[in-house]
Amino acid sequence: MTTNQALLDEAKNANPARAEEIYKFSPITSPPTASPSNVEGDQVLRDQENAMIKLAELYRDQRNAQGLAEVITLSGSFMSSTQKPKLQNSVCAIAPDLAPNLTFTDVVRTLLNYFNDIPNSRQTRIDVLLDNIDWSKREKRIFLKHSLEIRLVSFQLEVSQFTAALTRIDTLLTELKKLDDKMILTEVHLLESLVYCGIGNLVKAKDKDYTTAYSYFYETFENMSSQDDPSALNALKYTFLCKVMLNPLEDVTALLSIKLALYARLREIECMRAIALAHQNRNLAELEKVLRDYEDELSSDPTIRSHLAALYDTLLE
Repeated sequence: MTTNQALLDEAKNANPARAEEIYKFSPITSPPTASPSNVEGDQVLRDQENAMIKLAELYRDQRNAQGLAEVITLSGSFMSSTQKPKLQNSVCAIAPDLAPNLTFTDVVRTLLNYFNDIPNSRQTRIDVLLDNIDWSKREKRIFLKHSLEIRLVSFQLEVSQFTAALTRIDTLLTELKKLDDKMILTEVHLLESLVYCGIGNLVKAKDKDYTTAYSYFYETFENMSSQDDPSALNALKYTFLCKVMLNPLEDVTALLSIKLALYARLREIECMRAIALAHQNRNLAELEKVLRDYEDELSSDPTIRSHLAALYDTLLE
């Protein structure tokens, strides 16, 4: 057994403080001194990768946002120093939410998702995204840069940083049009529409074509959910919002029963079904009750709030 492996085994049963010391300060995480061209060198890299992922999991479980941010930054330095496009398969054995033959982009996405379990970490997550966008730009990792920028815009939208989001979107659209990446372009155009909804500019939001918007949102949802992106839930909410505005309750019910049963019991989705029912019944009192019962889910989203105001006015007439 190698010294590094012995330390990793010790960390499994150690208290959190000792485990952190092993993962963070031991020779496991020291930069490689030579190119790993042999079996021993590959094992050293696997041990370092394992330590990095386990340290991230430790900080996630401790609700330590700053510590997790440091690990994500460290992961970029590690990948630069090893010049490896993928992590070793052994990482997947210690981190079940990571799939085999991961690219670095996959790893960063997964580590960013660890913030979901840490309360009040949104600004730290935004700061980490900005740092890693700068890093990916320097390293000329264009796909990673665009992926991180899209996630950054989603978070800026959540915290109402509309000006910053629009500035980032303008740059993204210019770069993506040159690459002719239609899937990502669609996603960014949707984010742009949501930002304009957030600032109340419904003309630029171009959000009255609910049939087209539904198709875009559903496509974005499938893309995000396949990457375990937490923003997928927002895309799904807007998918249902489009169906609600188009009126047919049957379509909402069919969507939930066919492919999206997993989401049907979430309050964010339950409220959309309740709104669809109130709209179909043309019952203003029923809609008002839904707005009270699901106030937290509905009032915090400016896009949904603005469309529900229009729906309310329709029923009031």
